[in-house]
Parts: sequence; C-alpha cells; structure tokens
Amino acid sequence: SSGYNIANAALARAKALQGNYAEAEPALLKSYPKLSTSTRNSDREMAVDVRRWIEKLYSDTGRPAAATEYFSSLQQR
Repeated sequence: SSGYNIANAALARAKALQGNYAEAEPALLKSYPKLSTSTRNSDREMAVDVRRWIEKLYSDTGRPAAATEYFSSLQQR
C-alpha cells in the first residue's frame, strides 16, 4: 500500500541520517518506483522527496553516479 511505502521510505531516511546507509539504501530504492508511478498525487509528491533522499544517500557515500544510474534504469522500464 502507499502508506506502507511512505512509512518505509521515511524509516529508511531516518536510518540514512543515522549513517546506516546499508539498511537505508534498499528500502529507499524499493519505495521510490512504487510512489513515483502511483495514481495518487500525494504519493507522487512524496516520491520527489524520496528521490532527493536517494540522491543525498549516494552523495554522502561518495557514489553520486549511482543515483544517475538508478534513475536512468527506471526510465528504461
């Protein structure tokens, strides 16, 4: 459900802020496509934040190109 995806993304963001990138990354990557392709406007708005969180995670871990690769791979689907 969208509520689960939003909660999961928010929890992942909290983990990233605590420096627990290994747990945060897969949860963010799983939540983003579900929110960004939702028919609900509020989910797509949340996806904008989740995208920024993913970009920040990859920047903080010294892998900014990984964000570009991830979002490009989604567009190819």
